[in-house]
This record gives sequence, structure tokens and C-alpha cells, in this order.
Amino acid sequence: MDGPEGFIPHLGTGKLYVAMTENEDRLPKVDGGDEKEMVNIANPRGPNPHGHLLELAAPGGPEKPDYAAESFKWDVFILCGDPAKAEDQAMFHPATTSSRWFTDPDNLAVDPAARL
Repeated sequence: MDGPEGFIPHLGTGKLYVAMTENEDRLPKVDGGDEKEMVNIANPRGPNPHGHLLELAAPGGPEKPDYAAESFKWDVFILCGDPAKAEDQAMFHPATTSSRWFTDPDNLAVDPAARL
């Protein structure tokens, strides 16, 4: 797993966000390669020099999220890096401006306006 750093529940949505910092040791997926060195659905880049964020949807929905559940629906929320560089494979919300991208996520917070 790429390095999990911070996490935070978003009480307004019932979702949980996990910051995954970089992992430059992960190798690209190759036939016959070592399983731990390959990319996978939760660790989509090899190497991953910029990190990413995972978004987990807690069972029970936003009204009564069960953050202690044994399984969640989840997805890669953000692939960090420079969106202007194709090799970064960055993925941000389409409204993210060219000066608002970031790399190596760590601690997370939700502000009073419910923004991550």
C-alpha cells in the first residue's frame, strides 16, 4: 500500500478520506513481476511520486455512517501531480485551477464550509 498518512471523516457526506503519500519504490506492473511491486486498483501508479487520495463511503450513508464497518465502497478521489504533465497522470476535479493542484497529501481537514 502506498503510505497512508492522514484521514478524516466528512460528517456532512458520511465519506472518509485517506491521504496516501508518495511511493517511488512501486514498480510499473509487468508480466511475471513481484505482486507487491505492481500497481493495483488502490495504488494506481508505479512509481507514485505524487501520492493520491482515497474516498471511502461508509455503510449507513450520510445520516448514520458506520465508520467501524468491515467493508466500504471506495474509489480513488484524486491522483496528485501536475495536470499539465501527461506523465504525472494527475486526476483532479475539472474545476481545479492550474495553480491549485498539489502533491504528497498528508494531514486532511474539513472546513466550516464543508470543503476538504
